[in-house]
Amino acid sequence: MPTVSSLSLRAFRAGFVFTFLFSVYGLSYSGTFSSDDEHIFAASAQNLARQGSLSIPQVYGNSRLQELSKMPFYTAVEPGQAITGAIFVRLADRLGVGTVHALFWLNPLVTALTGCVVFLTVLTLGYSERAAVLAAVLYGTATIAWPYARTHYRDPLAALLVAAAYLVFEWGHGERRTPRDRALSWALISVFIAAAVLTKSMAAAALPLLWAIGLWRARRENTSVSVVVGAMLLTLLGAILATWLMAPEGSYGRFSWPYIGFLANAAWIKTRFAVMQSLVGPLFSPGKGLFVYSPVLLLALTSWFGLRKDSRNATVFPLLLSLALVALYSVFLDRDWWMVTNWGSRFTLLATPPLVVACVPALERGIFSRRKWLRLSLFLLITISMLVQVGGVAVPNSAYVNSLVSPQAAQNMAVWNPVRSEIVAHWQLLFSGTRSEFALARLGEQQAAGFTLLFGWLILLTLSISGLRALRSWDRGPTQDRALLVAALTLVIALPITELFALTRDPAYSGQRPAYLEAMAFLRAEIAPDDGLLVQAYGQPLWKHSINYSRGLPEWYGLAWYFPSADEVERMRASGDPGDGFDPTTLELLGNLSTKYERVWLVNTLDHLPGRFELEHQWLERHYAREGRWLFEDSGQVAVSAFRLSSE
Repeated sequence: MPTVSSLSLRAFRAGFVFTFLFSVYGLSYSGTFSSDDEHIFAASAQNLARQGSLSIPQVYGNSRLQELSKMPFYTAVEPGQAITGAIFVRLADRLGVGTVHALFWLNPLVTALTGCVVFLTVLTLGYSERAAVLAAVLYGTATIAWPYARTHYRDPLAALLVAAAYLVFEWGHGERRTPRDRALSWALISVFIAAAVLTKSMAAAALPLLWAIGLWRARRENTSVSVVVGAMLLTLLGAILATWLMAPEGSYGRFSWPYIGFLANAAWIKTRFAVMQSLVGPLFSPGKGLFVYSPVLLLALTSWFGLRKDSRNATVFPLLLSLALVALYSVFLDRDWWMVTNWGSRFTLLATPPLVVACVPALERGIFSRRKWLRLSLFLLITISMLVQVGGVAVPNSAYVNSLVSPQAAQNMAVWNPVRSEIVAHWQLLFSGTRSEFALARLGEQQAAGFTLLFGWLILLTLSISGLRALRSWDRGPTQDRALLVAALTLVIALPITELFALTRDPAYSGQRPAYLEAMAFLRAEIAPDDGLLVQAYGQPLWKHSINYSRGLPEWYGLAWYFPSADEVERMRASGDPGDGFDPTTLELLGNLSTKYERVWLVNTLDHLPGRFELEHQWLERHYAREGRWLFEDSGQVAVSAFRLSSE
C-alpha cells in the first residue's frame, strides 16, 4: 500500500500533469463550432440550465435533424454532456460572458483530467513515475485527444469516465486487495459506467469487457467466481438504476427498448456488409485509422514482446479493452464508420486512454534503453505523432470539408488513399495560409489583452514544466512544489475567465456588430418569459450570435436557412401566400405557434438574400396582428418584430 507521503507526491505530480495539459489546451483553445452535433449539445446545455429542459429548438432549422426527428429516440441525445455543460452555462450567465465560449472550456478540462487518470493508472500498475508522466503527456498531446479537446463533442467526457472505470478496476484487482476493496471498486465502476452511458450509450460496451477480464483474473487468483459474478450482477443493476435516476425527463429515448431494438437490428443487418473494412479501417486506414492519426499508439502492439510472463497482463488487458471497444463500435457503424467531419475516427477516442496505458512497457524500454537507435526511434515516433496533432489543431476541420468539391465522394476516396489523407490536407491548408481558429488570434482589436493572455498561458506552461522537473527529487520536502502548484492552479482558474471577458466582442460570433448587440439588448428589456422567439436563420451569423449571447432570453427557435426556387416564387406570386415560398418544416412551426404562445418575436437579419425576402415576417403579418417592428443598423440591418397570436 502506498504511504501518505507517496500519495501526497503522486497528487502533486498529477496536479502538474493537469496544469501542463490544460495550458496546452488553453493556448490552442478555439471556442468555435465545427459540426451541427456540437450545436445540439450546446443548445441542450443552455436550455437545461435556463429552462430545465433538454429541448433543442435552437437547431430546429437543421435539415439533418428534421430527418432524424422521424425517429424520436434517435434525437433524444444522452444528457451527460448537457448536464455537465449546464454548469458552464450557469457560470457564463453569472459572469455575463458568451455561453458557447464557456462551454468550449469543458473538453480542455475533461481531457486534462483524463491525462491525470492515465497517469494514476500507470502508477497503479506498478510502473515508474517517469513513465506515468510521459504516458499522460503523450495521451494529451500525441493522440487525437488534443484536437478533440478543442471541440464540444461528448466523446472526451465519455473517454474520461471509461478511463476512470478502468483505473478503479485495476486498483480493485491489484495485489493485497481485500474483498471489501473489490466490492468498493465494482460499486465505483458501476457509477462511472452509468455516467459514461449517460454521455454516450455505446460506452456500455466497456462493462462486459471489464467483466470478462475480472472473471479471468478471478480464476487465475483462485477467487470465488460466484462472488465475482454476484458483484458483477450488482454492478449491472447499479449501473441501470444509476442511469435511470440520473437521466432527466425527456432523455429516455436512448435507453428505451425501441432504441435498443433499433441498434440490435442495425448491427445485425450491417454485419452482412463491408465488415472487414469497418473493422480494419478505423485502426489502420490512411484516411481515418487510429494508429495513423495517433502513431505513438503503435507502441501498444509492441509492448507485449520482451515482457516477462507475469507482466503481460498489465499490457494485454488495456490492449484488449481498447480494440474490443473499437470493434464493437465498428460493427454497428459499418460503412459509416469514417464520418466526414471528424479528425480521424471520433469514436476511437473512447479506446485511446487504455491504449496509451498498453504502450507503457515499450515506453519504459525505450526511455531507459542503452541503445541510442532505440531512444532515437522512440523520439521520432513521438515527434511525428505530435506533429500530426498540430495539423489537426492548427486547421479547423471545417476548412478541410469546405475545400472538397463533393465531401461525401472525396472522403470515400481519401479513406484508403494516403495522398488524400486528411493529415496531408491539413498541412497543405496550413502552408497555403488557411486561417487558424485560435481564440487568441481573434483578439486583434484587443492586442494588449491578447498578448497578456498569451503571456499568462506561457507562464502556466512554464510553472507546470518546472513542477514536473522539480518532483524528480522525491526525497525533499514539498513546500516549494506546493507553492508552484497553487500558483499554477490559480492561473488555471484566472486565465479562462479572463479570456471569456476578452472574447465578449468575438468576431466569430459577430460580437463586434452594434446592430446585433442592440437587438439582443432590446429583446432582453422587452420580451416576457412566456413569449416565443424566432431567429432567422440557422447557421447564419445572427444565429451564431444568438446562441452565444442569448442570456436573459427565453427558449428560442432557429429557423431554416431557405431560399425559394423560381417555381416557388411564381407560386407565391400567384397565390399571394408567402407560405408557398419557404420550407414545410418552418410552415409547420409557424402554424403551431398559437397553441403555445400568445406573443411571438421574430429577429431577422437583412444581410443575406433569404433574409431580404422576409417570408417568415410576411406570413406572420398575414395571419396575426403585428404589435411593432424595430430596425437596428450598422453595416447591415436587423429587424425585430412582435406579433400577437391570439387573434388574426
